[in-house]
Amino acid sequence: MTAGVCIIHLIRNTFHLASKRDWDALKRDVKPIYNAPNADPARVALDELTDKWGDRYSAIIRLWNNAWEEFIPCLDYDVEIRRVICSTNAIESLNARYRRGQSQGSLPDRASRVEVSVPCHQIPRSHRTGTSPMDDALETSSQRLRHHLQRPLAGS
Repeated sequence: MTAGVCIIHLIRNTFHLASKRDWDALKRDVKPIYNAPNADPARVALDELTDKWGDRYSAIIRLWNNAWEEFIPCLDYDVEIRRVICSTNAIESLNARYRRGQSQGSLPDRASRVEVSVPCHQIPRSHRTGTSPMDDALETSSQRLRHHLQRPLAGS
């Protein structure tokens, strides 16, 4: 099965496309598709789903039909193995944590980030015993910056 399609995503997207009041009935009708022992009974179950829900939820039928060729290789695994693969999806767990972190603002984008600038002459240096070439470079660049900011603009 390719990385783009998995049973979890198909099921999740099925319910995203359906009204919440139909979820219980839809769950009973979708389950035979992904619990089928191989592709033939799964196709029969999809045809039954199409007959029952196709008029109301044509997007769900398109979803399953479009993913069918990528979905059926997972039916080669035993039902027990498929259950383990679906229930212990570590990548899904990481993705959920990542999405949760983004929504809470722990990973700010560049536009919302606050830039803090501390002039070099305000950085305490009492703990340092000697100077390094980097200290000299910082002092020189900060002095040039201060000089640039203090000189009058051309034409004023």
